Amino acid sequence: MITKTAGELIEGAKAKAGVFNCDFLNFLTLTNELNNAYREVYTEVARSDSDYFVKGAIFNDKDFELPCDLFMIKTVAFINTDGTWSQIQPSPVNQSIEGHYRIEDRIFHYIGVPNRPILIRYIPTPQTITCPRESEEINIDKPEEYGAMTEKGFYFTRNEKYWYYSFESLQEEEITEEEYKGQRTTYLGKTITVDYEEQTIIANEGEEDEEDWTNIFKPEDLDIKFITFSSPYAFVTYSDNSIWVFSQFNGTKWNIKQSTGHATLGIIHTAWTNDRTLFGVVYEDEDGYLWRASFVPDTVMNYPSNALFNYLEVILARLFLAMNGMENAYVQKELYEQVKFQFYNELKLDHNAVGRIRNVVRRRIQ
Repeated sequence: MITKTAGELIEGAKAKAGVFNCDFLNFLTLTNELNNAYREVYTEVARSDSDYFVKGAIFNDKDFELPCDLFMIKTVAFINTDGTWSQIQPSPVNQSIEGHYRIEDRIFHYIGVPNRPILIRYIPTPQTITCPRESEEINIDKPEEYGAMTEKGFYFTRNEKYWYYSFESLQEEEITEEEYKGQRTTYLGKTITVDYEEQTIIANEGEEDEEDWTNIFKPEDLDIKFITFSSPYAFVTYSDNSIWVFSQFNGTKWNIKQSTGHATLGIIHTAWTNDRTLFGVVYEDEDGYLWRASFVPDTVMNYPSNALFNYLEVILARLFLAMNGMENAYVQKELYEQVKFQFYNELKLDHNAVGRIRNVVRRRIQ
C-alpha cells in the first residue's frame, strides 16, 4: 500500500515541473484543482472493476435509507446462509418488478418480501483534500500578550506598549492603546470565559443563559494551556503541548508536520479563519520560534500502487506550468501520456482479474 499526503503530491508536482517559486496567491486555485483531479481519477477507479474503495452495508428491511456517504452503488445482493451472495437487479424505470429494487430520493425499496439480509456494496464519497501552506517564520522579539489576528497581521503587547505586526511588510509597528484589538471572547454567538486556574470554560448569552462547556474542550488527563477562538473554530493547546482544532464542537488533532512523521507541538496564540490565504494561526513551536501557519490538515491518501499518485502529480505539474506561463513539452505531453497509460492500464488489469472471478457462479463476501 502506498501512502501520500496532499503536501507530498504538491511537492512532487513542483519537482516534475521544475517550478519551485510558485505564486501561492493562487493557493486556493491549486487545492481546488487538486480536488478536481482527485475526484476525476477517483471516479474512474469507482467505475472500473477495482474493489479498492468499496464499502459494504447490510440491511434487514425491505425499505431503508441508503448510507449518507454513498457515491456510487457497485452491487446489490442477498446474503445467503452459506456466506455467498445472490445479486438483485434494479427494476426498469417506471416499473415495479417482483424481486427487483428501485431507489427514490435515496430510499431503497425492495419489491417483494426479502427473506435474507440485503448487502449494498458501494463507493463512498471522495474525501475533500486539504493541504497546509508552508509556514512563514515571524522574526520579532517574543510578545508578552497576543491580541487579535487579522488577515494582514496580528496585535500584541511588549514592555507595556502596544504593537501590530504586518504579514505584508514583515515589520512590527507601535500603535496606541485605542488601536489595539484584544483576543476574541465570543464563540458561536456566545461570550466565553476561560479560567485556566480552575480549568473551566463558561459560555453565556447574558447572565441567565450560562452553560458549562468545560467537558467539550477538556479531556480528563490533560489541562488546557491556552484556547483562542475564531468562529466557527476553536484552537486548544493542552498541557502536553498537543494542539486540537475544534470545528464547532468536533475536535481534530492539528498536525501540519504529519508528512514528516513528527507531531506538531507548541502553542497557538491567536487565530483568524476568514481569509483566503489558507493561513490561519500564529503558532509558537517547541523551540520558541513564531510562525504564521495553516490550521488545515495535510490529507493522507492511500492506494495500492503509485500509478494514481504519479498521474495526479503530472496533472498538477501541468497546472503549475500554466500558472507560471512556462513551457515543458516533456511534462505536458510525453510524461503525461506515460502516467495516464500506466493508471488506466492498471484499471484494465483489475477488470481482467475481476472478470475471471465473476465467472464463478457462487462468490463469497470478502
